[in-house]
Amino acid sequence: MSAEIYGCWSMTVKLSAIFEILGLGVLQLWFGLQLSILLCLVFFILAMVFSFLVE
Repeated sequence: MSAEIYGCWSMTVKLSAIFEILGLGVLQLWFGLQLSILLCLVFFILAMVFSFLVE
């Protein structure tokens, strides 16, 4: 059970890091740094929510 939680947590962290870098770069080009930082916050919150959903 704990290995399953650790595996899901690791996958969530890795996916959020990948999408954070991509999203940060794209939004920084389009809208500037402030909105790109907001996107990082959204991804962080989504990762936390998904990690709490794992039983």
